[in-house]
Amino acid sequence: MERRDFVTSYIEMIALESQNMREKAWNIEIKAREMLAHAQELVYSLKALMPTQYQKDNLEAMLALFLEAQGHPLPEHSQTKSPSAISRFLNINPWSTREMIRVVRSWALQTVFNLYLAPAQNTALK
Repeated sequence: MERRDFVTSYIEMIALESQNMREKAWNIEIKAREMLAHAQELVYSLKALMPTQYQKDNLEAMLALFLEAQGHPLPEHSQTKSPSAISRFLNINPWSTREMIRVVRSWALQTVFNLYLAPAQNTALK
């Protein structure tokens, strides 16, 4: 009889742990989707700061270099723009660096608040 109770308890424990793991995986997936949405919002905000389509395309090329994470973020590794086009984008074209910094800083602070501080405040209120 004791062995049966032990086996039953063990099975219940495994089932509970399995449920906990599914919930954790679901929470991670939700966080990943939220982060993706925030990242897309940031990219759209940065592209909106570019005065011309040419500059928007160069920004996309630069972001692609960084997001590929292949260890080659240099302009000559771009698949869509020439190194000289990216160089002109970074060094010559008149776009507001200050406004870009403001947008990125605001986005980063809002993301930290939404992902970490807001849920902590909600649980503290309960």
